[in-house]
Amino acid sequence: MKKILTFSLLACLAASFVFTSCKKDDDNTPSEKNKKKITKIVTKSSDKISTYYYNSEGQTISGTEEYVGYSTVWNYSYSYSDDKITITSSNNIDNYENENNYKIENGKVVSNYNDYFYSYSPDGFLIEVKSLKDENNYYFSLDYKFTISDNNYTTFDNYYIQEYKGITYSDDIPSSNFVHKQTSSNKKTISYSTTENNFNVDLTNYLLFGFPITFGNRCKNLPSAITHKSEFYDGSVYDNPEIQEQPMVANDETYKEYVYTFEGDYPTKITEIIKEEGLPDETVAETFIYYEE
Repeated sequence: MKKILTFSLLACLAASFVFTSCKKDDDNTPSEKNKKKITKIVTKSSDKISTYYYNSEGQTISGTEEYVGYSTVWNYSYSYSDDKITITSSNNIDNYENENNYKIENGKVVSNYNDYFYSYSPDGFLIEVKSLKDENNYYFSLDYKFTISDNNYTTFDNYYIQEYKGITYSDDIPSSNFVHKQTSSNKKTISYSTTENNFNVDLTNYLLFGFPITFGNRCKNLPSAITHKSEFYDGSVYDNPEIQEQPMVANDETYKEYVYTFEGDYPTKITEIIKEEGLPDETVAETFIYYEE
């Protein structure tokens, strides 16, 4: 399988692309009278099957994640109030259970309490997510920035810095203080189809970020492609010159297309395809969408 670099929490996407489906591009917007509501979304990749269920308002109510080759199944349940979203996670192996809470102000998620903080543009689009921690000898900084044009996210930049301070111990070499530093940057450039993202579930949010909570306004259209450029550095610096460590440096670029299958006005399948020069196209995930009867 081709090498694909991904990132956490908001995981995501655009150069030229021809959007294809089994319907014409004109008149894609179903009337309010005939609109269906999404009840379930299932995404299958080579290593994971994710299933999420939704209420009539488009809110996630529960979900499962199963990893191929492992017996562990993760279960998620969602509850909502005026000032908080609570996600409870558990698995079928060790009775583990955890709560993750998102604080809401004026109808928008503003923080994952002490972990992540969300900022919005004046017209309600998410423009930045920040996290900063310094505990014991461990430090990390995470920053996501969004660029918006014509009510769509056009670029998505992710910067990550991690440092760990410690001391080496060896019978042969005197102990040495060291600082281990890891940095990465990821830039996604997104292009869109002409199909409007007007379903009860925000499909653009789901595809771009792989996270079934909508932060801020939804994008106007469904994404058609994403170009992902990434750079990575991993290394350590020691007080003792006798200790040598070769840093790890890597960069990568991938291009992904989203191909939609429609039944009438409604997408029922979304195929994610990686394209690399000189290699055959590779389907990396398929998303299946189910509607109310």
